[in-house]
Amino acid sequence: MTSTASELLVSVVMPAYNVAWCIGRAVDSVLAQDFHQRELIVVNDGSTDGARALLETYRGAIKVIDQDNRGMSAARNAGIRSALGTYVAFLDADDWWLPQKLSRQVQLMQSRPEIGFCSTAARVEDGDGRLLNLWRCPNGSTEILATLFAQNAAIAGGCSAVIVRKELFDRVGLFDETLRGFEDPDLWMRLAAVSGYACIGASAATWTPCGSPHCGRCARTGRSCHRGCAAASGATASPASIPTMQNPRTGPAGSAWPTRTRYAPSCSPPWDVAGSASGSCGISC
Repeated sequence: MTSTASELLVSVVMPAYNVAWCIGRAVDSVLAQDFHQRELIVVNDGSTDGARALLETYRGAIKVIDQDNRGMSAARNAGIRSALGTYVAFLDADDWWLPQKLSRQVQLMQSRPEIGFCSTAARVEDGDGRLLNLWRCPNGSTEILATLFAQNAAIAGGCSAVIVRKELFDRVGLFDETLRGFEDPDLWMRLAAVSGYACIGASAATWTPCGSPHCGRCARTGRSCHRGCAAASGATASPASIPTMQNPRTGPAGSAWPTRTRYAPSCSPPWDVAGSASGSCGISC
């Protein structure tokens, strides 16, 4: 580790399931950050492809948690529970960061205490590194909670661009492990109900949707993919097609959403996305 526990500001949580083909790039991008007061926690979610052996080559630089395969949300939650930092950042094993990503976000979060979570704009690239689109920040003229109900992929970069004040998890809970898709917007909505959100307009993360033979997202858990096509194509969901949810500001304590939609495992979004490529999709983090 580069810092002692008392100095850590950011804990980076990375779930890993059969991602030996790409995880080195993701880990290297964290270790290359110009912000050094951080730890990297990789949760090996029952990988069988050699990912665990690859992680051994980083011994001393990262922390590895091994668990039976339980899915991405369970892996993320295990990392959160182990985190020592003031902030928790997330990165998927098939995505990566630019070196200034964490330093820019920490500077923003420390200067604006009302902000509970923030993300950055992101490049959306295919498996060969070709630019598909830019995942830009949402329109700042609308409250982020309302925006999320109308556009589930509003948080630029998704999980791989988000950093959260760790203390907020005590208030809103962790990722919902019962959901098959929609688990990231579910958490963003709960965070937005109790805190502010900000987005850095300069791209600092690279996000890879499904669409290559080595895609890690759809192969990881067989979960439904519902945001990658919209992000890659720039399209948004029709508000009429978004699952009806109770506003967390008025919902019963301990249950932000009394009714959740569970999507059948597939590699297509739960709504029609104009212009999206067949087979190009991403799983919610």
